[in-house]
Amino acid sequence: MTTSRPLLSHRVALHLPLLILLFIYLCGALIHAWLVPIGQTGYQDAPDENAHAQYVRTLSLGHLPSFRDWQNDATKQNYEWHQPPLYYLLALPFYRMGYRAVRLLSIFCGAIVIVLTYLVGRNLFPDRDLLAFLGAGIVALLPGHIMLTSVINNDALLEVWFAAAFLAMVVSLREGLTLSRSCWIGLSLGLGLITKVTAILLIPVFLFFLWLMYLSGQQTRKLVISAAVVSCMSLLVAGWWYIRNVIVYGELFPLKEFSQTFAGTAQASVVAQHLGGWGSYWWHSLLWSFMSFWAVFGTPKLAAQGIPAYLPGTVYLLTALISLMMAVGLARVHRQRKGFATYQIHGIWLLMASVGIVGIAFIVFLSHYFQVQGRYMYPVILPLGILMSLGWWGIWRDILPERYLKVACYLLLALLGALSLILLGAIQSANAPTF
Repeated sequence: MTTSRPLLSHRVALHLPLLILLFIYLCGALIHAWLVPIGQTGYQDAPDENAHAQYVRTLSLGHLPSFRDWQNDATKQNYEWHQPPLYYLLALPFYRMGYRAVRLLSIFCGAIVIVLTYLVGRNLFPDRDLLAFLGAGIVALLPGHIMLTSVINNDALLEVWFAAAFLAMVVSLREGLTLSRSCWIGLSLGLGLITKVTAILLIPVFLFFLWLMYLSGQQTRKLVISAAVVSCMSLLVAGWWYIRNVIVYGELFPLKEFSQTFAGTAQASVVAQHLGGWGSYWWHSLLWSFMSFWAVFGTPKLAAQGIPAYLPGTVYLLTALISLMMAVGLARVHRQRKGFATYQIHGIWLLMASVGIVGIAFIVFLSHYFQVQGRYMYPVILPLGILMSLGWWGIWRDILPERYLKVACYLLLALLGALSLILLGAIQSANAPTF
């Protein structure tokens, strides 16, 4: 007993910063979940929530929604019918307590992603606990991320499966690829594919991971077995949904019906013409996507038109400066990487590649639909959090003494916390009743 108590105290002290981050995140998420009107469509900090809520309601009636449900819906609010069902099935017990209670599921998913980010950081940089804490802190306190993971949508659960896959891959890079880790990756991919089709982007990420394992000296036979296990596991978990799509719609992804559902969405070509050409279109699209990645919200008036509301421009100038510093710091770390082990370098490459893959998919999407929503990068919020922490650490490590590096990291988290408070204040003011 005398030896276990100090050990327990040490473990609590080791993870206390993570517990504090989780507490702050939960406070912010619960406040946002309380402030924002439930089941609306145009609110940028609760995107398409009414449509997601309608999906849960349809399931509660005993059947999966379909394209026909959307056709027969006079309000045309059931337009998320094409989504895989896992999030909505998990939401059913919460739905019995009311729509607002369903938001608790998303908040719980957001907390899991924070913990997984911390675990990935600890495994990738076991000798630099500060990076794990800072990466988890960025995920926990990023204003836009707090907002998205406290409303009804399947994005938060998708992040969980992405994060679980990254944890298995990073541990494999460090300790070797085993059958159980391959099963974990396959399970994460399969669960992702019955949460949201975006999980298909995990496939090229996994292939890049296999290449990194090959560079690390992993036997080709083990890589082939791993690929087979991941394929079989993901098909076993998610294959039934896509077989259903083929039976009902004649294709794996009901793209024809999807295009009809979203025919009223702003088309990139039309907006580009309105803005004076594709150059202007891409400038504004990337600018507004960057801004919404950090912080965006809605007001009752603007939400009726689906128009986003932003914080003052100085906020985004500050976030642009922080992002630039992180990018420079990350480039410096990568250029001066002699102090890193091979698995750490490969882990950084894996995180970079995943961000690049999702980023390219987002750009392709923007080339068809005018959807300037930075939340489409949130599936890789874990890699972004780790890379941003590494960049922030890299910009200061040669400037500040070691004992002041923690201060610089705490200041960044304090700044993110302040931005979240500013955003919550703006949301409260926007939704305050008028007399």
